[in-house]
Parts: sequence; structure tokens; C-alpha cells
Amino acid sequence: SMRKLALIAMLCLAACSPSVSGTDQGGVAQWYGASPAPAIEAADQHCKMYGRTARVNGVQPQTGYVLFSCEKPGS
Repeated sequence: SMRKLALIAMLCLAACSPSVSGTDQGGVAQWYGASPAPAIEAADQHCKMYGRTARVNGVQPQTGYVLFSCEKPGS
């Protein structure tokens, strides 16, 4: 049914979006899917909360983790 399809789509949006954990120094973003690009964007959004930008330190395709640090502008 259309209602069931809508529920599945909502669950996928929640589960398929990258999750980020970290501090003003950096952290880990996890992605689901073919490309780490959404997790890298999520890491950058996380760092922007602290007036910083994300620098990717590692991408681990086998686990789906992006390791990042939050860098001060100009550093």
C-alpha cells in the first residue's frame, strides 16, 4: 500500500543518513550506501558548529566510517 511504502521511505531516510559523533576537535561519521560524500558533508556540518572546517583523515569503506578532524580556518 502507499502508506506502507511511505513508512519504509521514512525509515530509510532516518537510517540511511550519515551519523556523526565527535567534538570540536573531530570525530567519526558513518555512511550507508555507495559513496562517502554524504558522511563527509555531515562531518563538515558538524565542524561548522564550532566555526571550523572538516579535514578527512581516513575513509574506511569496509566499515563505512569517515575519520575527520575539525580545523580552525587558516590552519
